[in-house]
Amino acid sequence: MDHYARLWSVSSGKELAALRHFGTQVWAVAFSPDGALVATTSWKGSPSLVTLWDVKTRSAVARMAGHMGPAWTVAFSPDGKELATGGVDKSVRIWSVTQKRQIANMKHHRGDVTRVVFAPRGPFLISTSVDRSVALWLRPLESVVASHRAHRNHIWSVAVSPDGGRIATGSLDGEARLWELKPNGRVKKLYSMDSPLFLLRYSRDGEHLLATAGKDVKLFSPLLQLPAGRLQGHTNWVTRLAVSPKGRWVATASQDTTARLWDLTTRRCVAVLKGHPGQVRDVAFSPDGKLVATAGADPLIRLWTVPEGKGAGVLKGHKKQVLRVAFSQSGKWLASTGSDGEIRVWRLADRKAIATIRTRRVHYLVAFARNDRWLLTAAQRGTINAWDPGTGLRLRVLEGHTSEILQLHLTPDRRLMITSGRDNRVIIWDLRTGRPLQSMRYDMQPMDADLRPDGKGFSVNLGVPVHMYPFEPTLWKRDPEKLLRDAQRVADQQLHQFRLKARR
Repeated sequence: MDHYARLWSVSSGKELAALRHFGTQVWAVAFSPDGALVATTSWKGSPSLVTLWDVKTRSAVARMAGHMGPAWTVAFSPDGKELATGGVDKSVRIWSVTQKRQIANMKHHRGDVTRVVFAPRGPFLISTSVDRSVALWLRPLESVVASHRAHRNHIWSVAVSPDGGRIATGSLDGEARLWELKPNGRVKKLYSMDSPLFLLRYSRDGEHLLATAGKDVKLFSPLLQLPAGRLQGHTNWVTRLAVSPKGRWVATASQDTTARLWDLTTRRCVAVLKGHPGQVRDVAFSPDGKLVATAGADPLIRLWTVPEGKGAGVLKGHKKQVLRVAFSQSGKWLASTGSDGEIRVWRLADRKAIATIRTRRVHYLVAFARNDRWLLTAAQRGTINAWDPGTGLRLRVLEGHTSEILQLHLTPDRRLMITSGRDNRVIIWDLRTGRPLQSMRYDMQPMDADLRPDGKGFSVNLGVPVHMYPFEPTLWKRDPEKLLRDAQRVADQQLHQFRLKARR
């Protein structure tokens, strides 16, 4: 640490000032509500200092000693008249900004106090600790009115909604939790998200939306976005998932070195597919649903029977690990991409490679289209290449994204394709023309996007909630901004319904 707190311009990104702390390490910083003051906490082998700085003059206007050890957190009250700090000495301290002195030393936690935050409305202060608890303090009495063992590990983050009615907490146990803060100080758990949602897939009948969440796959009802079940069994993160053509079976790939087959009707695992030495990177069903292919952290592609999960062959040829696999529409071929820069097309009748496309870039996505006349792949440049799967000649380049494409999915009839990328864009393509039908840009990077099997809707995963939209080109051409706003409002309503369901 360089013993400075630094002020920066948000508009220009340039440093405005360096606030020197004379040999002490700076641990926390906060602006006053009016932006006139900055509070910092610093410590080095002596009582921790809370320093108030004048933003205009860049000078210290007060230094106050208190905590015995580092103060990890500092926060201003909504009116700017008080400061709260918490630290390694397990105490929460209140400071008068106008009097420039400590006015309360409160003890309740049994471990380091990691965060303090004032409720925007109401007489409450919230603190969290490595003792896994959340405490609610009543001001100005400075007494604990509620305390909850909120998580299974240290709590390191907390936030309060603008209306003061909700508290969100985050912990090293991998969970984020939402709590209701009642006017009488009672706190009630509303919702727990053990991990963000990543990959999305619709079931073939459109009745379920599947999303990976850490080691599990969660099932939702697309109509109300309510929980509809969970597939549990993997011991590490799920990296890919696929739904069989008739919709009964689900295949998942995981970092735990296995792939699994699930019965969607019973939510049970019917087979564990073992063979890859490292994480399994991809899974894909054949068009008739009788085979599933897996790719892992090795140069092999393995074929398995469905639902028995018995080995049905191994495809050898890649020099390095295989990244993605995809069956042709006819079921006669399988395409694969590898970290060796090769794209291979395999004939399933004799398990032999019939075409090898060598490129200078690694292609992370692959799919067949146009009745197997196109083999689509995507590399890091943001373009999609259409190859002749028989000859390996490049037929066309589809342009729309400006950076790496992260996900690519097609409808069962292969007429439409949806892609999401690092440029924060989601694009829907007409594969009959090879041109974009609709392009949407978000404020954050979509984790995944998928089209409904009938092509009449699509979902975009921004974490929570999942945003669901109708897809009718005439509506998008007429007023796309209004459609996005309406869908955002519906998504917010669905998230509210989801939380109500989760707390029952």
